[in-house]
Amino acid sequence: MPADGEPRLPASYFLLFKDAKNIRRPFLSRSFALLSQVHWMASHCLEDKNNSETNLEILNKAIEVTKKALSEGKSVVPVLAFFDENADLAKQADAAFRDADQELQKCLAELGLSAVGKSMSAALMEDQEGIRQMNELLQAGATSPSSETPVTITVISPDTSVEYTVNKRTPLSAILWREASRNVAFLDRWHFETTGPNERRVNLPLETEVKDLEAQGGERILFLVEGNSPLHTGT
Repeated sequence: MPADGEPRLPASYFLLFKDAKNIRRPFLSRSFALLSQVHWMASHCLEDKNNSETNLEILNKAIEVTKKALSEGKSVVPVLAFFDENADLAKQADAAFRDADQELQKCLAELGLSAVGKSMSAALMEDQEGIRQMNELLQAGATSPSSETPVTITVISPDTSVEYTVNKRTPLSAILWREASRNVAFLDRWHFETTGPNERRVNLPLETEVKDLEAQGGERILFLVEGNSPLHTGT
């Protein structure tokens, strides 16, 4: 314990969670599974009786292996794009997550703790399903029949605006996946709105297709707004 008697955690712990916003969909569930274990160990080490140098060294080791796995996953998916699970870099990242999980299990045992949250195998299954959905949605957004003229849509978020050129049958869910290349939190806590009659904002369900959006002054504009995403109908 520090000389002033106050239990402390290493700075690397806070940096690890600060960087979590950069996690990409193909490794999202596995990343959260690792982070849950690290958080559990950190909570244990914050207790006065457990805030020893030995325990903090174990926590540091857990942080470092988790950091390495998250870095591997991020490097494979620098931007949101079609993801090939069989690519060499993807397999290398998979191995990094497996190795990290094994090391965390050892760290937990050294601290006398049991694992919490999802197992790595359960998290892997969730990631594989997420990859399937992501690739399907991106394919829907990228494929445009030659007979159709692509349209441009502008997405306005609190910090920036981005233009996408897509075919008219692209669902808003595919555009949300693209926005998540900047911040994965967009997937869970944000939704799209547009301007309806009398300039009122209208929530849009994610299955809405671009062709169903009314062009205003020749432009199709979406607002990315924080809050739960409507599943089926606008309000």
